[in-house]
Amino acid sequence: MTVLRRGLDLALAALVATVLLVGLTAYLAPAVDGRALAIRSGSMAPAIGVGSLVVAIPQDPATLQVGDVVTVTLGGGTVLTHRIDAVVQQDDRRMFRLRGDANPGPDPTLVTQDQLLGRIVATVPLLGFLLAMMSMPIGVLSLLSIGATLLAAAWVVDELDEAEDDHKRPERRHTREVIRGSR
Repeated sequence: MTVLRRGLDLALAALVATVLLVGLTAYLAPAVDGRALAIRSGSMAPAIGVGSLVVAIPQDPATLQVGDVVTVTLGGGTVLTHRIDAVVQQDDRRMFRLRGDANPGPDPTLVTQDQLLGRIVATVPLLGFLLAMMSMPIGVLSLLSIGATLLAAAWVVDELDEAEDDHKRPERRHTREVIRGSR
């Protein structure tokens, strides 16, 4: 087996394993009332970069503290992941001032505990891009195309290796022709 073929096999195995990992994460997170999300902005860099996969798990708002990274829903269904900059008690309600690590100041509005989706418990750089791809039909088609291309390339490498072996060993080629001719 050639180095190129091994590389293609490793690439295909890595693709399959990564897609399975991201798919299982997205599928299993709701089992614990959590969510798998793709980070789409750089407001939390460098701690959480663009394209990171994060898992948010619901947590009692009373246990959240300054420094925790949380995911919240804002008006219009926007989902935001930022760090708690301050905890504010206001009219018997616990509210949170959030701030993105890369932002110069805190977010302009306080977030209520009703807006909390959960605290971030896991972050994996770059796999959010894959999650985003898997959530769109064209992304799934692209992943299938990449897999099919790797398989086809492995097949071509095998055929080229076999042809090279046949060329180097004429007696082997003759044996194959005899076997093929007897069918």
